Amino acid sequence: MFLLGGTLLALMAVLVLAILLRKAEEEFVELRDPNQIRQILKKQGSLKTEVGISEFQRERLYDTIVQLLFLYRDGDWEKFLDYLQERRGAFNSERLKVFRDMFATAKYFDEAGRKTLAEIARHFRKWPPQEDAEVFKASWLFEYNKVGVWDAIAPRTVHIRIFQSEQPINADTAMSVIRTHSQQAVVFSRKTIFPGEKQAPCLYAEISFRARHPTEDPPWRYFLWLRWDETNGNWFLDVAGMDFSGLRSNNTNLDF
Repeated sequence: MFLLGGTLLALMAVLVLAILLRKAEEEFVELRDPNQIRQILKKQGSLKTEVGISEFQRERLYDTIVQLLFLYRDGDWEKFLDYLQERRGAFNSERLKVFRDMFATAKYFDEAGRKTLAEIARHFRKWPPQEDAEVFKASWLFEYNKVGVWDAIAPRTVHIRIFQSEQPINADTAMSVIRTHSQQAVVFSRKTIFPGEKQAPCLYAEISFRARHPTEDPPWRYFLWLRWDETNGNWFLDVAGMDFSGLRSNNTNLDF
């Protein structure tokens, strides 16, 4: 009898501990102060290094993570342009062709979409946009015209893995990683290019975290693969994806 009672108490203790750990893991911090978030991520997130990196690379990594968090919090085109120019990046004309065609043809959109297009068109002297930067800006405004991607992050869910790859991470590889966490996965394609794209082997930081969307529930787990560019001495966003459940709006995309 005493043995049975002790077993039940032990099981209850384990259950309570699991609930408390789960609650701690899901504690969200609003994205307000970049310096505060940087310190929280370094203190509460986990970093696993399969290959060594310098202190300079480590500091640049946290700088880039925080920069991206706040860039997509606001859905701010000017912030993205600063990020791109800082890394000597350029727009990929081939990837932007589909957007040029889309913005030129109203039939792609319903009535609400056409109203959004009309609102976006006011930002341009010529519509539809023609140059690569203008096309990308139009797609950015379309994705984030009302709200950014997230407004809070769960620091204890941030996991960073530093590893080396002989080849760049592709969509299939990214999908397989995401599916170890979820049966539903999406990978976003990059529409920008960087000087160090052809460097090999590739040094990567794989980052996973849970973030809260400003208007949607539940929070999703996001994945970012940052690649180190020796040319510029900085990281850039090479692949991104997420696992999700239920309907997903444009505002959960990452346009990069």
